[in-house]
Amino acid sequence: MNAAIGAIIENLDQIRLVFSKTETIFSKDTKNTGDSKEVSISEFLESFFPTTYTVKKGKIYSLDSDSQEIDCVILHSIHPRLFTPKREVILAEGVYAAIEIKPDIKTLTNKSEFHRGLKQIQSVKRLQRKLPTLHTEGKVPESRHRIPSVIFSKEARHINDTIIYIEEQINKKGSICVSGSYPNSSESKDCKAACPRFLML
Repeated sequence: MNAAIGAIIENLDQIRLVFSKTETIFSKDTKNTGDSKEVSISEFLESFFPTTYTVKKGKIYSLDSDSQEIDCVILHSIHPRLFTPKREVILAEGVYAAIEIKPDIKTLTNKSEFHRGLKQIQSVKRLQRKLPTLHTEGKVPESRHRIPSVIFSKEARHINDTIIYIEEQINKKGSICVSGSYPNSSESKDCKAACPRFLML
């Protein structure tokens, strides 16, 4: 094992602790509990990105629209420090990736946290931006201009169930492109319980 892998493992240990079951006495303190999860993921990301990249929380603005509020927005080094007296503004052209944090996305209904996360990510995917590219073979695919987006969760259903649900929503609501990375069926139950889930959209 090299130092980079060791650092990832140690950071994941901290994330598992933060995402573990909340003590009953603190069950109503949902704001601090939620904030701690977002902070732990932000710090994890910042520890592996160059120092010129930053992680923020907020809406993402394009020239003519904006997203819903996103938990972790990774800003590229080219993103300006754009402040007003009331807020920090995040511009779509300077966003490297968007990550929405949902501790538990096992429930797959239109009122679930997973569905809400999909709607938040969809609001990011709808943003229009045009990025400079070195792509020279024909027309640049439209997907190159969309913001890469992820739902992060500690608990999730099997990937097949999740994909079926997303496909159902595509048929009802419109276009969402999805691929996923989950523990597969050959892994132990302990690994499935401990490993965070990433769903790339």
